[in-house]
Amino acid sequence: VTLAGSALSDTSLSIDAARELRLDGSALAYGGTLRLAGNDVQLGAASKTQGRGIDVTATRDLRAGGALVSAGAVKLDAGRDA
Repeated sequence: VTLAGSALSDTSLSIDAARELRLDGSALAYGGTLRLAGNDVQLGAASKTQGRGIDVTATRDLRAGGALVSAGAVKLDAGRDA
């Protein structure tokens, strides 16, 4: 899954990929938790993520750039590299 545009929600937002999840745009969950999951998760330098909580899970590699904003807890999990 590649998101170069915007995904917006007034509640929670979940984006799951069976293999690679690449975010170069915005994923904004204004009223709930933002969940991102994939085998490899890459948050590009121009990415913007926001939620009342953020949960990012990569079963292999997690590469995070850009802006990560949370009004609650942030959980970043990687199976190999973070």
